[in-house]
Amino acid sequence: MVPRELLQGAKNCVIGCGQIHEGQQVLIVNGPGIDQEAVNAVQSVAELQGADVAVLWLQRLASGWFEHAPRIGIAAFEAADVVINHGSPLTRGHKPIHRAMFEKGVVMIRSYGGDVNILGSAWAQFPFEIYNEMELRLMRILKEGKQFRVTDTHGTDLVGDLDGPAAHRRDTVLVSRSPYRHFPPGVHPPIRSLRSNGVINMRNTYGDAARLFGMPETVFPVPVKLTVENNIVTRIEGGAEADGMKRYFDFLAHSGTVGQDAYRVTSWHTGMHHMSFSPYPRELDPNHWNGYCHHHPGYFHFHVGLDPSEDTGVEYMTHAQATVFNPTIWVDGEKVWEKGRLTVFDDPDLVALTRQYGDPVRLLRYQPLPVD
Repeated sequence: MVPRELLQGAKNCVIGCGQIHEGQQVLIVNGPGIDQEAVNAVQSVAELQGADVAVLWLQRLASGWFEHAPRIGIAAFEAADVVINHGSPLTRGHKPIHRAMFEKGVVMIRSYGGDVNILGSAWAQFPFEIYNEMELRLMRILKEGKQFRVTDTHGTDLVGDLDGPAAHRRDTVLVSRSPYRHFPPGVHPPIRSLRSNGVINMRNTYGDAARLFGMPETVFPVPVKLTVENNIVTRIEGGAEADGMKRYFDFLAHSGTVGQDAYRVTSWHTGMHHMSFSPYPRELDPNHWNGYCHHHPGYFHFHVGLDPSEDTGVEYMTHAQATVFNPTIWVDGEKVWEKGRLTVFDDPDLVALTRQYGDPVRLLRYQPLPVD
């Protein structure tokens, strides 16, 4: 017997997020540490939908970087209609995976539902209709907005122009209907940044990059100060973490044809789901902590470097992540995030929709991302 909570989470993944239907080729690909019970629940629901399901287990990358994607995994990915990706080493950062999604139309669900603690959670069971409405309202603001300002309590203050979603997500209306989806849901498409100026006091970067270049994998004890002039990082200051970031940027600059574009602030995005959480302490499992918290509205990050759609001559993503926690963000003078909380929660129409599914106070309760 599959527990009711897991079954509801699996239905939300397969039907609400994946829109999986009869006749589709579905690949469930798993990395180390994935719970067999969760995989079984997702597989069962997909098969009940009439899909032809294959399950593949892959080990994590030995070197922790993108160029070592296993060929057998890439071949299986390219042959699928929908891939439910449970923590495997195949990521959007691999150019073959990126091309499969955005040129060949393979749908990838980046799923944390391979963990029973997540698949059975209130986050995974949250009604997709409410989440999609939240995203539609936010994306309307971000697509139509002309200028942004980001601040935080650690001194970040950056102002710039907006240019809509990044090239490979230009036509995205809802992430849950795009080639690259998240489950449980919670991340909006990157929004392009132009002519930005100010300071980013970054407190985190990609876990793999942090490990490779000698930085903490979760929260930096000393923020790294990035000075940005006309969209270019011109100074990197701080302690040992700043030295690690300099090594990281140098690696990106020498990757293929990237060059000084490694220091260009190209876009930013944040999580959108107020119920996202990590069931594991960040010190014990930094990879999962980063992945889960990435969906939280208090986890905001800039992309510094080149967009994944740009041809750099290498088979991996060439940008750094500069994370700011619990920011306040204005778009055209309107406060859209306040210390991480989305102000769309105050919209009477959204509250009325939520009431159809339960108590709005319970369903829309916001908890700040605990980082300090």
